[in-house]
Amino acid sequence: MPDYKSIFTEEVVSVELKDGKLVAEQKQTEIINDIWDGESLLDESVFENGYTDNFTNPVTVEKFGGKYYITFGFSSSIGYLNLNLDGKEVGKTSEKKDGWTYVTYTLSENNLKSKLSFSAYINAMSREMSFSATLNLSLSEKTSDTVRNLGERPAEFVPVISTKAAAEYSLKVGTVFPIPEASATLGNEDSPVVITAVFGNEPVDVSGGKLTLGNVGEYKIIYKATNSLYKTSLGNDSFSEYVVTVHAVTGENDIVKFRDTNQVLPEKAGILAGKVTEGSGVYEKAASAMKKIADNFEVYSAEFLSEDGEVVTLSGKVELLFRADDYFDRTKAEVYYMDENGELTRLSASGYGRYVATETDKTGTFIVCIPGVAFRMPMWGYVLILVGAVVVLAGIVVTIIVVTKRKKRMKNS
Repeated sequence: MPDYKSIFTEEVVSVELKDGKLVAEQKQTEIINDIWDGESLLDESVFENGYTDNFTNPVTVEKFGGKYYITFGFSSSIGYLNLNLDGKEVGKTSEKKDGWTYVTYTLSENNLKSKLSFSAYINAMSREMSFSATLNLSLSEKTSDTVRNLGERPAEFVPVISTKAAAEYSLKVGTVFPIPEASATLGNEDSPVVITAVFGNEPVDVSGGKLTLGNVGEYKIIYKATNSLYKTSLGNDSFSEYVVTVHAVTGENDIVKFRDTNQVLPEKAGILAGKVTEGSGVYEKAASAMKKIADNFEVYSAEFLSEDGEVVTLSGKVELLFRADDYFDRTKAEVYYMDENGELTRLSASGYGRYVATETDKTGTFIVCIPGVAFRMPMWGYVLILVGAVVVLAGIVVTIIVVTKRKKRMKNS
């Protein structure tokens, strides 16, 4: 097991010598841990059952159309697993089965042989960590002449979309929904983003950056970023998508409600609110802000619209009611407002049936939580979980599948 250096930034109470006196202050500090000796001296067989259970074994590799596709699965203890090379995100497909997530990454021959740099979100730790692995293909075993029919496979590198849009909204039918903006990059280059919408299978007009919810039912807003530098298996431009679901209902928004007892809002104003989920940059920022406060939390976005769909700036306080998880104890719940820098402001909180209520004069991102952080495994423990991945990827040299030729081509190729 190789030695490991862990570098991360943490909020600590730092005691330093200033003007000949020891002074304690709370601050963000970079912490560097060299993990070695005891763990490194243990044989890797000690960890085979304890840590490699987080990853499937063997890893498979398919060769198709001049590209290589590596596939393996990871357990629910890991939130996501991204592969980045040279500052660019590697294209992948994923599927869930029996509690496991199986990912297939697209690689060129050169990158297949290079060090692979992964970033993983450890759920129990509420933190992203990085590790690297190298595939040893010298003793690999060929087991098939055909490849799976996965349709169009992604390009080796794909754009990364950034937006404040929540994954899901519930709005009253007839609402004019101002579609949140989005941007995308692939490495250091910007990629164009095209926004479309559908109701069922029918396209819906989104000109002017607005979507009118004319029917009761489910709308989908699709953000699609493209880049012509890299191509999919069918020769199309590299792309990535982010899909937002909007439920148009006859009643009021049931995810986040509001009460305007101070008459702050203009007449017939409505609320534009939704729940923010994993995979969003806003959610990741919220998870980082919550790591010292709560393990159990939910993230919401909320702002107000005038009758003609314009965003309203609050001049006083309104009451927001968040439909929190059914298991949340409403007598213990806390509510926080999070600004764009990830800074938290604690707000009032009280239970109201299925909802948690608060008063605020701000709009944006809100977090409802049950305070309390469970015991955390020491940092080296999580490192060993990730090092287990290296053991898996580097230890499957006799079972990895390398397809060098095909008897039949894929239908979509």
